[in-house]
Amino acid sequence: MNINGPNAPGRSGGAVRSMFDKLLSAYDLIAFQETKFSKPDHIRVVTHYIKSSDATARAFWSHRDDADFTIRNGVALILSSTHPFTSVTDVTTLYAHAD
Repeated sequence: MNINGPNAPGRSGGAVRSMFDKLLSAYDLIAFQETKFSKPDHIRVVTHYIKSSDATARAFWSHRDDADFTIRNGVALILSSTHPFTSVTDVTTLYAHAD
């Protein structure tokens, strides 16, 4: 799903929450592309909506530690609380380049 493109959930908080309610109830693993938001605060807001839909869901953002918020080029993986994986750990900082 392209979270910034034609099938983006819209600017309404209700639409975003509804989208995550549907996705997290239907899927264990959700992948987003083009998640490079224009402000760091947008990651916090979207993560809030994810947690509101599924309190124990895990969100991994490719640009979490990147100070460049010029939009697009990011990806994300969202794991629902019912995901079949064990001991999930974010190892982004071990493998991501500093540039």
